[in-house]
Amino acid sequence: MKKALVVFILLGILAMPLRAGDPAGSKGSPPKGEKALFESIRTVAVYVTDLGRAKTFYTEVLGFEVSAEVTPTLCFLQSRSGKISLYLEGGQKPAKTDARTVRLSFFLQTEQSAKDVYKALKARGVKLLQEAPEPVDENTSCFQFEDPDGNILEVSGRP
Repeated sequence: MKKALVVFILLGILAMPLRAGDPAGSKGSPPKGEKALFESIRTVAVYVTDLGRAKTFYTEVLGFEVSAEVTPTLCFLQSRSGKISLYLEGGQKPAKTDARTVRLSFFLQTEQSAKDVYKALKARGVKLLQEAPEPVDENTSCFQFEDPDGNILEVSGRP
């Protein structure tokens, strides 16, 4: 079975209903029939210090493919499933985070078990933030790992 990845981004502000003319953070639901402000996430921007090192990680370790080389410090990557597009920009200084700080978090869903993905990333030398995948419920486990710049990614899947 072919592995499929899907990215979900947790942004508090996107979870809040917004209507034209309402201040950000207003309460309430949009009127019936009003179109959603956002339908999906098309591209996720990842800021890194060294573009070459990040490209190597995202392509050789995570299996993305370069879809466009824009400048010496900017490229786009695509997942093999075609469902995830990454914008990598080098020459940046990403903010340091840890598993408890507020951050943008990628949830990478896979058809493989979380345990199998964990083992594969560990074998590839990826910095894992848990000793093993942690159960979320009886059907889902998850774990976090870091890219070379400390950007935290999370995998969720069946145990």
